[in-house]
Amino acid sequence: MLKQKHTYGTIARNLLRWKNNLRNKSLVGQDIDDEKFRNNLMEYNIQRQLGYDPTVCHVPMRSLYFGFGGIVTACCFNRHYELGRFPENTIEEIINGEKRKLLQQHLDKTDFSLGCKFCKDMIYSGDYMSVGARFTDIFPPQGAMPSEMVFELDNTCNLRCKMCNAKFSSAHDEGRRTVAPYDNEDFINQLKPFVPHLVETKFLGGEPFLSDIYPKIWELIIELNPKCKIRVQSNGTILNDKLKDILKRGNFQIGLSIDTLNPERYATIRNGAKIEKTLVNLEFFNQISRKNGENMSISVCPMKENRFDIPELVKFCNDNDIFIYFNDVSTEGYTLGELSEQELDELATFYKGSAPKANNSISRYNGKVFSNLIRKVEYLKECAVRKRYKDEKIPYTRIELERKIAEIMSENPNFRYDNAIFLRIPEKFNVKRRIIDGMNIQQLTSFFEMSAEEQNKFINDNFSNK
Repeated sequence: MLKQKHTYGTIARNLLRWKNNLRNKSLVGQDIDDEKFRNNLMEYNIQRQLGYDPTVCHVPMRSLYFGFGGIVTACCFNRHYELGRFPENTIEEIINGEKRKLLQQHLDKTDFSLGCKFCKDMIYSGDYMSVGARFTDIFPPQGAMPSEMVFELDNTCNLRCKMCNAKFSSAHDEGRRTVAPYDNEDFINQLKPFVPHLVETKFLGGEPFLSDIYPKIWELIIELNPKCKIRVQSNGTILNDKLKDILKRGNFQIGLSIDTLNPERYATIRNGAKIEKTLVNLEFFNQISRKNGENMSISVCPMKENRFDIPELVKFCNDNDIFIYFNDVSTEGYTLGELSEQELDELATFYKGSAPKANNSISRYNGKVFSNLIRKVEYLKECAVRKRYKDEKIPYTRIELERKIAEIMSENPNFRYDNAIFLRIPEKFNVKRRIIDGMNIQQLTSFFEMSAEEQNKFINDNFSNK
């Protein structure tokens, strides 16, 4: 029955996708001047589940994210544009507030300026499968009523993962938990009117299976809306009888965070956890997800340390009918973007030669996700090339510099500066290309407003014969 239901749903989505492609393709990106971004936006729309959509993101009016400290935003990828704060604002006030509508209006115009930099960067880099906006495309519009709620309320965790920090793991901060102001019955009571309308919920951490408040919300969902999907992102190390009981009763889909199958590297990255135990627990989580007509997922943090283990993880997921996703790592010291141009080129070549074969819908999906990671690595290489170009030192002369400054100043005739400053600059020097190419009136104004000591330091640091 599940398979038949899935087939009917697939046919309906394909028909809607065909209709959207026919009707909306010409509307996508028409007002965007950046040719690369416009082309990438078109490619991104091809990969969207419902095809071309002139609205780049439906998250603001379909989803709600409850974050640490009472902050409420549209999603976990945009933690900057606040829709409100609990308990200063009630959940109802936040849902019906003007800020949600304003954010949606901006995104309707492909305007990412209200804190939506992450998804814009993912589209620009070609990593389309990591774009957070795509996950709400298939949720039904319900006016102001959210179809999805994402909860990141509690940072209680048992692991001190290398790429993590105290904000997301209490283990990094001597066990200090962040759960207030949600740890009260008022929050649960305010959720009650909205739970029956939810299609999906997500629970992040910390480690969600160690939280005291999450089980209360799960019980509420099981009572008021048992068909609602409950997606939990776990490190996979926690499993006990109490947890098994509630997992068997709810419509759970489990995602595990696993960055490598190599036992030594896993123990190092996950700070003492054992991959053998996690994989045993995975079997139970997989059974729960399948019982509810879902396939579980594995989220991976591609980092310098585990970068060559990624193809093995993709193959493992393919062999076990598990979806794979790749997180964007920003922790200094671990990001792929810190690799050299040569290392990134070698990594892209390795990935292209190691792509696991696809033989069903899940492995084909995972192949798309892996292909997007390859595009991301190639984009990072392009960034490294541009950085090398901009950091390259080029020979320059004082006369050439005077001419360039005079040209910029000619557009601002009211601005005055002391020409004697050029006497402090060598007649011939080497300078980074980025200094010359990026020179504008704002930078020059700042320079001329510096003290003589600050100006001399800038000249010595940037205009030298070295």
